[in-house]
Amino acid sequence: DGRDGRDGRDGMRREKSSRGFDRIDAPPRTFSKNRTQEQASLRPQSSMRRSPSSGSAMNERQDRSERSDKSRTSASEAASTEVVQSLSEEELVRKMKTILEELYTNKDETEAVKEMKDLPAPGDATVKQAVITSMDMKSFDVELLSRVLMAYDKADASAFDGAANQVLAELADLVVDVPMATKNCGRIFADLIVAGKLTLSSVLKHAATADIEPPPEGEDTMLVDGGDALKLTREILGRVTAAKEDGESVSVDKKSISALIPKMDRSDEAAEALLKEFGM
Repeated sequence: DGRDGRDGRDGMRREKSSRGFDRIDAPPRTFSKNRTQEQASLRPQSSMRRSPSSGSAMNERQDRSERSDKSRTSASEAASTEVVQSLSEEELVRKMKTILEELYTNKDETEAVKEMKDLPAPGDATVKQAVITSMDMKSFDVELLSRVLMAYDKADASAFDGAANQVLAELADLVVDVPMATKNCGRIFADLIVAGKLTLSSVLKHAATADIEPPPEGEDTMLVDGGDALKLTREILGRVTAAKEDGESVSVDKKSISALIPKMDRSDEAAEALLKEFGM
């Protein structure tokens, strides 16, 4: 009986063991998957699908974000512009020198005009610095600079006129360091006169009156007194009369010419001789 009892218990263990192996070999139960699906079906619909109102809210938030980004960009650009526009004259001179160095090296007139137009400065200040800075360089191309200035359309006639007056006011001092400055300025101004950017009468008037400090009453400006105004006038008249077309006349009144002759040499005869020299 004892053996039968043990045999019965062993049989039960073997049966349990065999059923256990059967469970391991059998396909996995799927109750977990079914339970997951059931839980998912019980979730609120709003968590599974975005309602129209939530979409509008998201679009609105995105629009606000884009507007905010644009506002920050515009503010940044405005601040940058304010910084650039507050450049000192020394900084403007440095920028102009860089532009001119590239111009005389690469001969790219179009690029030079574009960069000059992008400068944060009035037209007259830009033209003035282009002329004066060139005079201070060891070598430059007068003809090339003249063409660039003729193509510079950011400045109107009054701006060119103002620039000429400013250049001539400083020319007497500039000549001390750059003896060829008078001749080169004359060539550039003559080209601008022929191109219609300047008028002959206005340039000659500036040449007779422009000065950093007004001279004592009855005295000549430094430019006239030193004879550089007369040299400038000869250079301008020579190029302007040579460029005139057939049938075109160039006229200057004797009084205007006389004012450009140094006081010690001034006379009606001297003015008439100068006009006759250029067929005027």
